[in-house]
Amino acid sequence: MRQALILRHSPLLVNAVVAACLLLAAGVAEGHPFHVSLAEAEYDAERSRLEVALRVHPSDLEEALRRQAGKRLVLENDGADPHIVAWLRRNLVVETPQGKADIEWVGKEVSVKHAWLYFEIPLSGGLENVVFTNRIFFDLLPDQVNTINFKDGGRRTTLHFTRGEPRRTLSFEPAEEAAP
Repeated sequence: MRQALILRHSPLLVNAVVAACLLLAAGVAEGHPFHVSLAEAEYDAERSRLEVALRVHPSDLEEALRRQAGKRLVLENDGADPHIVAWLRRNLVVETPQGKADIEWVGKEVSVKHAWLYFEIPLSGGLENVVFTNRIFFDLLPDQVNTINFKDGGRRTTLHFTRGEPRRTLSFEPAEEAAP
């Protein structure tokens, strides 16, 4: 009896599944609901470099690069790399007491959901009091929020950047002393 009911209503079920899939696809095609970038940044004291892995949404990056270059670029192609580096240097500025630090490109990984951008920033004086200006996608998405998680040995801290607060000075909380 149950199987007969399912079979009798299977065209309805199929139509419902197809409709649900189309609605989900339409939502994906319109864009993603959260506009965030996330970077993991670890300081390598031996090499005096900040190693950064930045995760962004590929469609946002493609649009930012299209606006910058005046043409569509395919992220997966190596030809996009110089444009990505120029975009990074304009939107992620790192200032030390010695001056502006440069971004040195390492590479990228691109999938449908994420683009991972890998680069290093030489910081011979370490991380203390380095000023970061992170304007990634602020010109494109008014509600964009950018986060960088920093690690320096056993020390960790996080900086959040918004359109209203794109510039932050890095500092680590003093280590808590162990109880006697």
